[in-house]
Amino acid sequence: MERLSVKCTEKWFEQLPDVKFEREVQPPDLILSLKAEAENLWDSESRLYDRLKENKRDKDFVWIKKILQTGTLSDKVSAHTLLIQDCPVYNVKSIESLIAMVNTKGKRECLMALDAILDLFCNVLLIEHRKLKPFNEQPLKQLDSISKSSPVLRKRVLILWLFEDMLKKLYKNFLNNLDSVSRDTVDKTKQKAVTVMYNLLQEIPEEEQFL
Repeated sequence: MERLSVKCTEKWFEQLPDVKFEREVQPPDLILSLKAEAENLWDSESRLYDRLKENKRDKDFVWIKKILQTGTLSDKVSAHTLLIQDCPVYNVKSIESLIAMVNTKGKRECLMALDAILDLFCNVLLIEHRKLKPFNEQPLKQLDSISKSSPVLRKRVLILWLFEDMLKKLYKNFLNNLDSVSRDTVDKTKQKAVTVMYNLLQEIPEEEQFL
């Protein structure tokens, strides 16, 4: 039976190896080869995640897929939120969808997405005690010793390093969108964006210089 390398029952960052290492310049060919390997693994396991849910005939998953196609705006926000809460690593598209809703065009959509995504970033996605790292700042040279000859552990570590890299970029995109909303002419959305910025600054160290 096929299994996912990343455990959906645990927070993604709690599955990262606790490795102390000095930052150093990584060989470009090592970065490229390991990132390509990580991308292939993540893509394959994201599709496996969907298949496993469908094979189990998970009622919530079936409802979510239906809602994402035909549901109301409120239901779609809820559906994306449930997928991210279930396993953010394999539901990056849902993170992207919520971030895309944070704009000055659809005011109601924006307000609903902000409430959901603030909670997700603070309680599910971001790491409280440190900032996110790009892929090339991970201890790539130590991968073999970290994985301890375990193919499953190697897959998990590579997928999580890639997810952390993607999440760092997604969070920056979110902050750029949030900054645009904070300059909106409509007071309600403007004030909401400023409040979200304040809450993020209080809770999470990520990108505090931007906030």
